[in-house]
Amino acid sequence: MSEQQKKTGLAAFFARARKSASTELNDAATTAEKVAKDVGRKVGATAAEVKHDLIGATKKAQTTAKKTVKQAQSTAKSTAKKATASVKKAEKAVTKAAKPVVSAVKVRTGKPDSSWSLAELKDYAKNNGVTGYSSLGKAELLARLTR
Repeated sequence: MSEQQKKTGLAAFFARARKSASTELNDAATTAEKVAKDVGRKVGATAAEVKHDLIGATKKAQTTAKKTVKQAQSTAKSTAKKATASVKKAEKAVTKAAKPVVSAVKVRTGKPDSSWSLAELKDYAKNNGVTGYSSLGKAELLARLTR
């Protein structure tokens, strides 16, 4: 995963977290309004009491929304760190696994000679359209290829 993809992923995660917090804040404000209306319906309720209850409900909603955003940010950071660590670990594993493969693959150029391994001679024969080479030994195959 490239750095750009990581940044894009994190940006998308934070955007979703902000949207979620905004939605929760709006929901809390709606709930606060409902509470205020309910309180306003109380017998003998005064405007000051309603306002006080509304302010309390709004503060509680804001606190909850802030907590949710902080938790989302913390989770995003933790997830990003874990993802980065996993990617680095995977890169190391791939590099380690690829080393023997890369060292085993030798590109030979020119005409085959006795320094070539049997596998290299068979590969050369295969790539040059030679048939019947698979059952031959090194000396027989080399003789056939150098004719």
